[in-house]
Amino acid sequence: MRLNSLSKFAFVAALSITSAFAATPTIGVASAVGTFMVNSAEVEGNANVFDGSQIKTSKASSQIFLQNGSALTLGTNSSGTIYRDRVLLERGTTKVANMNRYSIEAGTYRIEGSEPTSQAIVRLDGETVEVAAVTGSLNVFNAKGALLTRIGSGTASAFQSGATTGQSGASAQNNNDKKKRALILFLGGSLAGLGLAVDAILQPTSP
Repeated sequence: MRLNSLSKFAFVAALSITSAFAATPTIGVASAVGTFMVNSAEVEGNANVFDGSQIKTSKASSQIFLQNGSALTLGTNSSGTIYRDRVLLERGTTKVANMNRYSIEAGTYRIEGSEPTSQAIVRLDGETVEVAAVTGSLNVFNAKGALLTRIGSGTASAFQSGATTGQSGASAQNNNDKKKRALILFLGGSLAGLGLAVDAILQPTSP
């Protein structure tokens, strides 16, 4: 009698778990030319993405297309948790296009597009968060939700954990030159490494 009861309990529990997974809709698709990890499982080619899926890359970057229209690129040796309204960058670099109500969280910062078509590259390097606007402008918020700064198209800023301001060009002329170099480097770097583009324009300058 007791064994029968345990069997019924196990069946009900298994049914509940199956129903829970079935009720979780996909929010997009991830792909890579090579292998990548989805929730600690190795995947080659394509994989469905659910709300809260963790994706890790190694030698190959991963493209993630969400049903809401946003498109992400997770650079090589990077990891992030994908949600329907945001990506939590845990390591490395990500590029997000069509940031209509879609944000990037990195370190203690949240990056949002000020326009639906805003496109951003964000890299998490230790305690440093590097943010670059490819198209459109970006708004950067701290952990308390306070707006720190707005980053214009073709420019970039770096932020340290606990800091309240970013770093940008030291003069108007340098800033204009950066804009020209940045846009070119972003477009090229987004196809080959992502982080290279950010490296090229983020030079140590005074706040």
